[in-house]
Amino acid sequence: MLELNALPRSGPFLHVHHREDEWYYVLFGEFIFRASGDEFNLPAGGSIWLPRGIPYVWANTATTPAG
Repeated sequence: MLELNALPRSGPFLHVHHREDEWYYVLFGEFIFRASGDEFNLPAGGSIWLPRGIPYVWANTATTPAG
């Protein structure tokens, strides 16, 4: 388990995890996720499961921190 506080307008590059699945739960703020050609807006309380082998990217598109 990892808790992340994302800076405004930040996020990683498109990437793939080959060994582990990932599950994200938004505590505060709002994120956008792009995976498998789909786009998901996740507000606080939202979650997303990303299985291994799927290229994806996420971003905090707000002007305030999110986590």
